[in-house]
Amino acid sequence: MLEGVTADAAVPCPACGSAVRPRIRPWIRRCTGCGLWSSDLRPDRHEQSAHVGEGQRQAALEALRRANFELILDLLARRGALAGNRVLDVGSAHGWFLESAAARGMSVLGIEPDAEVAARSAARLETRIGCFPEAVRPGETFDVIAFNDVFEHLPEPAQVLGACVRQLRPGGRLLLNLPDADGALFRAACVLARAGLSAPLERLWQARFRFPHLWYFDARSLQRLLAPHGLRLVDSVGLPIYRREKLWPRLRMDETTGVLLSALFYGALWSLEPLVRRAPDILVQVYELAPGD
Repeated sequence: MLEGVTADAAVPCPACGSAVRPRIRPWIRRCTGCGLWSSDLRPDRHEQSAHVGEGQRQAALEALRRANFELILDLLARRGALAGNRVLDVGSAHGWFLESAAARGMSVLGIEPDAEVAARSAARLETRIGCFPEAVRPGETFDVIAFNDVFEHLPEPAQVLGACVRQLRPGGRLLLNLPDADGALFRAACVLARAGLSAPLERLWQARFRFPHLWYFDARSLQRLLAPHGLRLVDSVGLPIYRREKLWPRLRMDETTGVLLSALFYGALWSLEPLVRRAPDILVQVYELAPGD
């Protein structure tokens, strides 16, 4: 088992209530009903700062994230004009999504728990240091609440969804942008882990990062989780998790991975890019709150 991982007693699946069972590795579980993947990884036992600096992260991710955010905003715009809408980005990081939204005329607010990162964004955009929903002010509501690469890290997703419903205006939309368990890389990493090579799967779970993934949803399990909250799926799309031109700096973000292993991953991922485009590893879904809720 990974250092710092605590295997807790199994709890019912938050999406469908079915039993969960260990799969592939002792710290990974899967629901027997809807197929939702979960982990026993714990964020307070990992020190991301020792392995990944914000400068490294920005260099590796900014171009891809900005391109994907434009596609995501295009998806939101299918349901009506964005200008004048109030959007909350939970875990807004460097503010890239907020910048793109503001450029389309949206009124933007970011919430970011990392004080240093939030301070950089706050110099350009309205950003609060804190967590959702505590950082939201009484009576404050939004037309759009976005979780970009955040929802999979939350220990209590059902409780967060309840808070979203309270903070959304009637007809408001919830945007979830997160890793997809049906993606080509996740499925390939599971196959490799069963064969004894666990490093790719551990990397996808961000197992040695300060804030690892706690969940791996697919479209079905995500809809099962949201259905009881009165949120209706209105749009869904898959997006690429990497591009060749920024692949090497992304692989080198985690300094615990040796150069030789990074080079092997680089060659494999470079070759697999056409397959990954056909079965993308990022799932983006837009849900709408019924006007009467």
